Amino acid sequence: MSLSPAESPGALIQRRLLLVCVLMGVIVLFIGTQRLLLQMSQVDGFRPIAAEVVDRGVRASEQGRFLPFVAYRFSLGGEVLRTDQLFSRRESLSKDAAEAAIAPYAIGDAVTAYYNPTAPEQTFLRLNLAFGPYVFSLMGVAMLATGLALSRWQGRHAVWVEPAPRTRAIAALACMVVWQLGGAVVWGHYLYHQPPPYPWTVWLVLPLYLLGGLVPLIVALHYARLQRARNQAARA
Repeated sequence: MSLSPAESPGALIQRRLLLVCVLMGVIVLFIGTQRLLLQMSQVDGFRPIAAEVVDRGVRASEQGRFLPFVAYRFSLGGEVLRTDQLFSRRESLSKDAAEAAIAPYAIGDAVTAYYNPTAPEQTFLRLNLAFGPYVFSLMGVAMLATGLALSRWQGRHAVWVEPAPRTRAIAALACMVVWQLGGAVVWGHYLYHQPPPYPWTVWLVLPLYLLGGLVPLIVALHYARLQRARNQAARA
């Protein structure tokens, strides 16, 4: 009776890391996607309408924070309505950021407002999506991509025999592809729906995510060179 080869310690560690990456990736991606869909549903169905700016300013909030507002009026069903909701999501800002938010609007300007047909008093001028759900989604994609690489890092059987460099090059390359393609979907959704200017966190997370996706590419190129050197030595 033949015995199956014993798993190496590296394979056992790999299995544990794989389990952690996949479970955490699924959980974090689920949380991010749910929050993303929730905030999109809150502005779903809002319709554009022509409006006129009648006032603007900054209100003190709490702990040195401020709420920018732009008052505007529009006609709907023979009735003139007035509201001052600037962003789709109320968010207190620093004084400089609040003043910068109202700077593009002057009294008398014609603007496009968005209103809820079922509750016309619910309006906004600018969509302001929370970036947090997108960060969760990116983290989930990165964890799942890492789990994909780990699933093939020790080869198909994960035994004591060291896998060929080609095996690890393919695993790292697959990780990079999933990392970048998944990230492109998340980034594309955010940049398509959220008009500029973007918060500073976007300019921090975007390069970090792109650079992180280059790590498995560097690993793949390293093992590809090792495989090429091994093939050349075998032919010599």
